[in-house]
Order: sequence, then structure tokens, then C-alpha cells
Amino acid sequence: MEYDDKKMIAAVLAEVYSAFMKLLGPYMPFVTHEIAGELEDILGIPAPLAKASWPKPSALPDEAVKNAGQWWDLFSSIVAEIRALRSDLDVPAGDRLDFRLRRAGAEEVLPMKDRRLIEGLAKGRYLAQAGDGHEIKRPLIAGALELFVYIKRGADSQKEIKKLEAENRQLGGLIQRLEQMLNRGDFIAKAPPEVVGKERERLKGYVQRKEKIADYIRQLKNST
Repeated sequence: MEYDDKKMIAAVLAEVYSAFMKLLGPYMPFVTHEIAGELEDILGIPAPLAKASWPKPSALPDEAVKNAGQWWDLFSSIVAEIRALRSDLDVPAGDRLDFRLRRAGAEEVLPMKDRRLIEGLAKGRYLAQAGDGHEIKRPLIAGALELFVYIKRGADSQKEIKKLEAENRQLGGLIQRLEQMLNRGDFIAKAPPEVVGKERERLKGYVQRKEKIADYIRQLKNST
């Protein structure tokens, strides 16, 4: 980690701990006053803690709020998709998944700090170009971005495909039964609206899951 990164992290932690101590002060006075006293030079809280001013929220410009929201959407969607793929394809917990990003046909270059965060939270490794193994492509942010993850399975890929095909058949049966139930007039007439709504949401989830599994199967077969 670079020196400037360490300084930035230390400054952020100091700011967070400072506000945290002030907020907890009225509820845990003895503990927080003791901690604040020990960390007075680091946190910059004047002693005693009881005389410290109450934390105030920072007013951010609208553009900064928008940019922060866009960053979070990108960051969280990448981490969530890699974690989901790891779970769906039974990738061992200790294995790191190589990944890259493309936007509008060009490689998406992530800032170093974002790469490190994603790599740590998703147990992955960011690549600037295509990697080795089975390439799985997933759309992110309504298709505005493409995530490519590389699965190194070798001979196990056929076993994985068979497992996914079995899950796909099971989902097909669940979808068929739910559709039949929701198409029955007596069920719709007698069941409470919240129950009907819940079953429709369950059906939607099954359909989306089946489409995702079918996409995995197609891509694994194409890269075998």
C-alpha cells in the first residue's frame, strides 16, 4: 500500500472514530471519555469529550452526491455479481477469480483504490485484458457495463455443466407448477392479494434464476 493511501485511510478512520465517540458519549460516558483521552492527539477531540461539539453532517454538492451514487452502483454491482458467480459455480473459497470490465466495447480501467477494494471484498484479481479459463460474461448496470470472470476448471467443467442442467430442470418444474397455480381462477379468487403477490414474485425470481443458469450453461459449453 502506498504512503498516500495510508494517510488517507488514517484520516478517514480518525474522522469516523471522532464522530462515533461524540455520538456514543451521552450513552457510554466513562468508556468513551477514556478512549477519547487515549486517542486525543489522533482524533483531534478536545478533552474532556463532554465539551466537544456535536457532529454535524457535511452538505455535499448535488454533483458530488450523484457521483457518489454512481460509484456505489458500479462498485456494489461488481462485488455482488462476482460473489454470486462464485456461489453459483461452487468456486472454492480460497480461489481468486480473475475479472475484467468493458464499457461500450472498450476496456474499463478502474482506479487503483477501487481495484483493491473490489479484489479484497470479492476475492478477485483485476485484469486489463482477457484471462485464462472459461470466460463468463455478465451484464451490469442495465447492460451499460460488461463483467468478464474467468473460471479455471479444466475437466471439471463438464461436471459443472451437468449440475447446472439439473438445477435448470428443477427450476423448470417449479416454474410450471407456479404458473399453473397462478392461472387457476379459484386460487386468484380465494387467496388473499398479498399471497398472490408473493407467489408472483417467487415465480419472477425462479424465471430470472433459470435464465441466469441457462446463460452460464451456454457460455461454459461455448468455451469448452
